[in-house]
Amino acid sequence: MAGRSAVDRILKGPILDGWHDRAACANKPTSWFYADIKDDNNQITPIARKALVQCFACPVRRHCLTHAITYPERWGIWGGVTEHQRRRIRSAMLAGDITPAQAIEAAVDVGNETGDKLGLRRRRTA
Repeated sequence: MAGRSAVDRILKGPILDGWHDRAACANKPTSWFYADIKDDNNQITPIARKALVQCFACPVRRHCLTHAITYPERWGIWGGVTEHQRRRIRSAMLAGDITPAQAIEAAVDVGNETGDKLGLRRRRTA
């Protein structure tokens, strides 16, 4: 498809259409996903943990991460990855150090590490 970037092909394809409707967070309070991530002791807050639990149980987590990395979403938890974590990955992608596909895989890996540290059960991502 001439004229479309790799990111456009990832985002505009039929696989991603309507993913929001299938997300585990679809009926959860958005405040969970935009709350403070860590407390004064540098520990994950109970509200952020609620968001992360949803992310790791989500059937469309990879779609969510694809969206968050490529658009980019500047705030909140998306696909189990914080804005700070996404910013580092996106910077590497924009610098040409990694491709968009590698950025998405890096986001999945970073999210998995966070989930493992918190003892959260992962669902296979679509």
